[in-house]
Amino acid sequence: MLPALLFSSLSLRITGDTLFLKGAEVEVAFLRRKWLVAVPIRPRVRSKMGNFCFRPGYRRAYPTVVDSTWTEGDTAVILSGTWARLARRWRLQWALCKGTIFWEFSGDSFGPVVLRLRWVRQPEEEAYGLGVQCVPRPLDGRRRYRLWTEEQGIGRGKQPISFVLNLAVAGAAGSLTTSYAPMATFITRARRGAALFHEGMAFFEGGKRFYSWEVWLLRPQRIEGAFWSGRIWGELLHRQAQLVGPMPLLPT
Repeated sequence: MLPALLFSSLSLRITGDTLFLKGAEVEVAFLRRKWLVAVPIRPRVRSKMGNFCFRPGYRRAYPTVVDSTWTEGDTAVILSGTWARLARRWRLQWALCKGTIFWEFSGDSFGPVVLRLRWVRQPEEEAYGLGVQCVPRPLDGRRRYRLWTEEQGIGRGKQPISFVLNLAVAGAAGSLTTSYAPMATFITRARRGAALFHEGMAFFEGGKRFYSWEVWLLRPQRIEGAFWSGRIWGELLHRQAQLVGPMPLLPT
Protein backbone atom coordinates (compact mmCIF):
# COMPACT_ATOMS: atom_id res chain seq x y z
CA MET A 1 0.00 0.00 0.00
CA LEU A 2 1.32 3.44 -0.90
CA PRO A 3 1.54 5.90 2.01
CA ALA A 4 -0.95 8.74 2.43
CA LEU A 5 0.11 12.22 1.41
CA LEU A 6 -1.15 14.97 3.69
CA PHE A 7 -0.75 18.71 3.63
CA SER A 8 -2.77 21.74 4.65
CA SER A 9 -5.65 21.42 2.19
CA LEU A 10 -5.39 18.27 0.08
CA SER A 11 -4.99 14.60 1.02
CA LEU A 12 -4.71 11.38 -0.92
CA ARG A 13 -5.05 7.92 0.62
CA ILE A 14 -4.65 4.68 -1.33
CA THR A 15 -5.77 1.35 0.13
CA GLY A 16 -6.17 -2.07 -1.40
CA ASP A 17 -9.62 -1.26 -2.81
CA THR A 18 -10.03 2.52 -2.76
CA LEU A 19 -8.26 5.70 -3.74
CA PHE A 20 -9.68 8.49 -1.57
CA LEU A 21 -9.11 12.16 -2.40
CA LYS A 22 -10.12 14.98 -0.07
CA GLY A 23 -9.64 18.73 -0.24
CA ALA A 24 -11.54 21.37 1.72
CA GLU A 25 -15.22 20.29 1.42
CA VAL A 26 -14.56 18.14 -1.66
CA GLU A 27 -14.40 14.37 -1.26
CA VAL A 28 -14.00 11.91 -4.15
CA ALA A 29 -13.49 8.15 -3.87
CA PHE A 30 -12.31 5.92 -6.70
CA LEU A 31 -12.64 2.14 -6.79
CA ARG A 32 -9.05 1.13 -7.38
CA ARG A 33 -10.08 -1.77 -9.59
CA LYS A 34 -10.60 -0.31 -13.07
CA TRP A 35 -10.82 3.30 -11.82
CA LEU A 36 -8.62 4.42 -14.73
CA VAL A 37 -8.55 2.28 -17.88
CA ALA A 38 -7.23 2.70 -21.41
CA VAL A 39 -8.96 0.80 -24.22
CA PRO A 40 -7.42 0.77 -27.72
CA ILE A 41 -10.05 1.34 -30.41
CA ARG A 42 -10.51 1.13 -34.17
CA PRO A 43 -12.96 4.01 -34.61
CA ARG A 44 -15.33 4.40 -37.53
CA VAL A 45 -17.49 7.50 -37.87
CA ARG A 46 -20.26 8.23 -40.37
CA SER A 47 -22.24 11.45 -40.62
CA LYS A 48 -25.13 12.69 -42.74
CA MET A 49 -27.31 15.78 -42.37
CA GLY A 50 -26.03 16.50 -38.87
CA ASN A 51 -26.51 12.92 -37.64
CA PHE A 52 -23.50 10.87 -36.48
CA CYS A 53 -22.83 7.17 -36.10
CA PHE A 54 -19.82 6.23 -33.95
CA ARG A 55 -18.43 2.69 -33.91
CA PRO A 56 -15.44 2.51 -31.55
CA GLY A 57 -14.30 -1.06 -32.22
CA TYR A 58 -13.19 -1.66 -28.63
CA ARG A 59 -10.19 -3.92 -28.10
CA ARG A 60 -8.52 -5.32 -24.97
CA ALA A 61 -8.61 -2.95 -21.98
CA TYR A 62 -5.46 -1.95 -20.06
CA PRO A 63 -5.98 -1.09 -16.34
CA THR A 64 -3.56 1.18 -14.51
CA VAL A 65 -0.58 0.22 -12.40
CA VAL A 66 0.39 2.98 -9.91
CA ASP A 67 4.12 2.97 -9.17
CA SER A 68 4.80 6.41 -7.67
CA THR A 69 3.06 9.22 -5.80
CA TRP A 70 4.51 12.61 -4.98
CA THR A 71 3.74 16.27 -4.36
CA GLU A 72 4.55 19.29 -6.49
CA GLY A 73 4.44 22.75 -4.99
CA ASP A 74 2.12 23.26 -2.03
CA THR A 75 -1.28 22.08 -3.26
CA ALA A 76 -0.82 19.31 -5.83
CA VAL A 77 -0.72 15.51 -5.67
CA ILE A 78 0.56 13.49 -8.62
CA LEU A 79 0.18 9.81 -9.48
CA SER A 80 2.32 8.15 -12.10
CA GLY A 81 2.42 4.65 -13.50
CA THR A 82 2.03 2.38 -16.47
CA TRP A 83 -0.73 0.48 -18.22
CA ALA A 84 -0.80 -3.19 -17.25
CA ARG A 85 1.01 -5.41 -19.78
CA LEU A 86 1.99 -2.35 -21.83
CA ALA A 87 5.20 -0.30 -21.73
CA ARG A 88 3.46 3.07 -21.84
CA ARG A 89 3.43 5.61 -19.01
CA TRP A 90 0.69 7.94 -17.74
CA ARG A 91 0.49 10.84 -15.26
CA LEU A 92 -2.48 12.22 -13.32
CA GLN A 93 -2.26 15.42 -11.28
CA TRP A 94 -4.78 16.82 -8.79
CA ALA A 95 -4.61 20.39 -7.52
CA LEU A 96 -6.90 22.25 -5.11
CA CYS A 97 -7.84 25.87 -5.86
CA LYS A 98 -10.61 27.85 -4.13
CA GLY A 99 -12.56 24.78 -3.02
CA THR A 100 -12.37 22.96 -6.38
CA ILE A 101 -10.16 19.98 -7.21
CA PHE A 102 -8.77 20.26 -10.74
CA TRP A 103 -7.24 17.24 -12.46
CA GLU A 104 -5.09 16.80 -15.54
CA PHE A 105 -4.22 13.56 -17.32
CA SER A 106 -1.41 12.97 -19.80
CA GLY A 107 0.24 9.85 -21.12
CA ASP A 108 2.27 8.15 -23.80
CA SER A 109 0.43 7.54 -27.05
CA PHE A 110 -0.24 4.07 -28.45
CA GLY A 111 -2.75 4.81 -31.21
CA PRO A 112 -6.45 5.74 -30.97
CA VAL A 113 -7.62 4.96 -27.46
CA VAL A 114 -10.54 5.46 -25.09
CA LEU A 115 -9.76 6.64 -21.56
CA ARG A 116 -12.24 5.85 -18.78
CA LEU A 117 -12.21 7.56 -15.37
CA ARG A 118 -14.67 6.20 -12.77
CA TRP A 119 -15.46 7.45 -9.27
CA VAL A 120 -17.81 6.26 -6.54
CA ARG A 121 -21.44 7.34 -6.52
CA GLN A 122 -22.89 7.88 -3.06
CA PRO A 123 -26.00 5.90 -2.02
CA GLU A 124 -29.19 7.46 -3.41
CA GLU A 125 -27.16 10.19 -5.17
CA GLU A 126 -28.96 11.65 -8.22
CA ALA A 127 -27.29 13.59 -11.04
CA TYR A 128 -28.67 16.58 -12.98
CA GLY A 129 -27.20 18.45 -15.92
CA LEU A 130 -25.15 17.58 -19.03
CA GLY A 131 -26.54 20.60 -20.86
CA VAL A 132 -29.75 20.22 -22.86
CA GLN A 133 -31.05 16.70 -22.22
CA CYS A 134 -34.58 15.47 -22.88
CA VAL A 135 -34.59 12.45 -20.59
CA PRO A 136 -36.56 12.09 -17.35
CA ARG A 137 -34.79 13.80 -14.49
CA PRO A 138 -32.59 12.82 -12.76
CA LEU A 139 -30.16 11.54 -15.39
CA ASP A 140 -31.17 7.96 -16.14
CA GLY A 141 -28.44 5.55 -15.06
CA ARG A 142 -29.52 3.03 -17.70
CA ARG A 143 -28.26 5.30 -20.50
CA ARG A 144 -24.88 6.45 -21.82
CA TYR A 145 -24.94 10.16 -22.65
CA ARG A 146 -23.04 11.15 -25.76
CA LEU A 147 -21.43 14.57 -25.30
CA TRP A 148 -21.42 15.51 -28.95
CA THR A 149 -23.36 18.34 -30.64
CA GLU A 150 -25.63 16.99 -33.38
CA GLU A 151 -29.18 16.99 -34.69
CA GLN A 152 -31.29 15.64 -31.87
CA GLY A 153 -33.60 13.90 -34.35
CA ILE A 154 -37.30 13.44 -35.00
CA GLY A 155 -39.12 10.80 -33.04
CA ARG A 156 -36.17 10.05 -30.76
CA GLY A 157 -37.14 6.41 -30.22
CA LYS A 158 -40.91 6.82 -30.50
CA GLN A 159 -42.32 4.14 -32.78
CA PRO A 160 -43.21 3.72 -35.58
CA ILE A 161 -41.95 7.19 -36.61
CA SER A 162 -38.32 6.50 -35.59
CA PHE A 163 -38.23 3.24 -37.54
CA VAL A 164 -39.60 4.87 -40.71
CA LEU A 165 -37.24 7.87 -40.53
CA ASN A 166 -34.19 5.69 -39.98
CA LEU A 167 -35.12 3.67 -43.06
CA ALA A 168 -35.07 6.88 -45.09
CA VAL A 169 -31.96 8.44 -43.50
CA ALA A 170 -29.95 6.34 -41.05
CA GLY A 171 -29.83 8.09 -37.67
CA ALA A 172 -32.38 10.77 -38.58
CA ALA A 173 -34.70 9.74 -35.73
CA GLY A 174 -32.02 10.32 -33.11
CA SER A 175 -32.48 9.05 -29.55
CA LEU A 176 -33.30 10.39 -26.09
CA THR A 177 -29.63 11.24 -25.56
CA THR A 178 -28.86 13.06 -28.84
CA SER A 179 -28.73 16.80 -28.17
CA TYR A 180 -28.21 20.18 -29.84
CA ALA A 181 -26.37 21.49 -26.78
CA PRO A 182 -24.72 18.89 -24.55
CA MET A 183 -22.37 20.06 -21.83
CA ALA A 184 -19.87 17.96 -19.90
CA THR A 185 -20.80 19.16 -16.42
CA PHE A 186 -23.37 18.10 -13.84
CA ILE A 187 -24.33 18.43 -10.18
CA THR A 188 -25.90 15.93 -7.80
CA ARG A 189 -28.39 15.87 -4.97
CA ALA A 190 -25.44 15.30 -2.61
CA ARG A 191 -24.28 18.84 -3.52
CA ARG A 192 -21.34 17.60 -5.54
CA GLY A 193 -20.33 18.62 -9.04
CA ALA A 194 -18.04 17.38 -11.82
CA ALA A 195 -16.87 18.76 -15.15
CA LEU A 196 -14.83 17.49 -18.10
CA PHE A 197 -12.80 19.83 -20.33
CA HIS A 198 -12.23 18.05 -23.64
CA GLU A 199 -12.94 19.10 -27.22
CA GLY A 200 -13.31 15.60 -28.68
CA MET A 201 -15.81 12.79 -28.40
CA ALA A 202 -16.85 11.88 -24.84
CA PHE A 203 -19.52 9.99 -22.93
CA PHE A 204 -20.99 10.17 -19.43
CA GLU A 205 -22.38 7.15 -17.62
CA GLY A 206 -23.98 6.83 -14.20
CA GLY A 207 -24.15 3.31 -12.85
CA LYS A 208 -25.52 2.05 -9.55
CA ARG A 209 -22.14 2.40 -7.83
CA PHE A 210 -20.17 4.86 -9.93
CA TYR A 211 -20.06 7.80 -12.32
CA SER A 212 -17.67 7.79 -15.26
CA TRP A 213 -16.24 9.88 -18.09
CA GLU A 214 -15.23 8.11 -21.29
CA VAL A 215 -12.99 10.15 -23.57
CA TRP A 216 -11.85 9.33 -27.11
CA LEU A 217 -8.21 10.21 -27.83
CA LEU A 218 -7.32 10.01 -31.50
CA ARG A 219 -4.00 11.78 -30.94
CA PRO A 220 -1.83 12.56 -27.89
CA GLN A 221 -3.45 15.31 -25.82
CA ARG A 222 -4.11 16.31 -22.26
CA ILE A 223 -7.48 15.80 -20.60
CA GLU A 224 -8.67 18.07 -17.81
CA GLY A 225 -11.58 18.10 -15.41
CA ALA A 226 -12.77 19.23 -12.00
CA PHE A 227 -14.66 18.10 -8.89
CA TRP A 228 -16.30 20.45 -6.41
CA SER A 229 -18.96 20.57 -3.71
CA GLY A 230 -20.87 23.13 -1.66
CA ARG A 231 -22.26 23.35 1.84
CA ILE A 232 -25.37 25.02 0.39
CA TRP A 233 -26.83 25.00 -3.13
CA GLY A 234 -25.80 28.60 -3.79
CA GLU A 235 -22.15 27.77 -3.09
CA LEU A 236 -22.30 24.68 -5.32
CA LEU A 237 -23.80 26.62 -8.25
CA HIS A 238 -21.42 29.54 -7.76
CA ARG A 239 -18.42 27.24 -8.14
CA GLN A 240 -19.96 25.69 -11.23
CA ALA A 241 -20.49 29.15 -12.73
CA GLN A 242 -16.85 30.02 -12.05
CA LEU A 243 -15.84 27.03 -14.20
CA VAL A 244 -18.25 27.20 -17.12
CA GLY A 245 -19.32 30.85 -16.98
CA PRO A 246 -22.47 32.41 -15.52
CA MET A 247 -25.75 32.51 -17.41
CA PRO A 248 -26.18 35.88 -19.17
CA LEU A 249 -28.99 38.18 -18.10
CA LEU A 250 -32.28 37.59 -19.83
CA PRO A 251 -33.27 40.23 -22.40
CA THR A 252 -35.59 42.97 -21.16
